[in-house]
Amino acid sequence: MAYAATIGLLIGRIALKEFGSQPWSEMLVGIGGGTLLLWGAIALRGWDIQTNDGETLVEKVNFWVVRQACLVGTVLTIVSISWSTV
Repeated sequence: MAYAATIGLLIGRIALKEFGSQPWSEMLVGIGGGTLLLWGAIALRGWDIQTNDGETLVEKVNFWVVRQACLVGTVLTIVSISWSTV
């Protein structure tokens, strides 16, 4: 997650330098990031009902998708925060 936050900070600062303050874009990126984080957190609760200790292909793919949603959500949220900070 530290890497995701660092990448988000860099992207946000580059966006601020290149495009300036864009309130609507910042808000949409923040909403997208929050949505992915919430989806990842809720989907992770489904991990309690795994069937074969997480060994089936479906369970491995599900875990990978949830992990990626959390990472991308973190990046987008940090981009939104760092983009709006002057």
